[in-house]
Amino acid sequence: MIDDDRRKNPRVELMAQVQVTRDADVHILRARDVSRGGMFLSGSPDVYAEFVSGADLDVVLFGAGAEHGDDLGDVTARARIVRVVPSSADGRK
Repeated sequence: MIDDDRRKNPRVELMAQVQVTRDADVHILRARDVSRGGMFLSGSPDVYAEFVSGADLDVVLFGAGAEHGDDLGDVTARARIVRVVPSSADGRK
């Protein structure tokens, strides 16, 4: 689990693929962590320029829980981007 005083819900590190759809565009990104309140997706803002703060998306998290032996199937949700973090800002690519 990842501790961060700014968050309401604890985050869990995760390595999963997420299908992200905005308008008619479909992308596959990697989820790095997830919580009850959201998830962090890895991707370059240069490549995904349409993913800006405030943008609404449809997301599908594939095989939720499978790495822990609790395959819950795919989780589908409507989401809103609340923050875009350049890769150099958090020290990760």
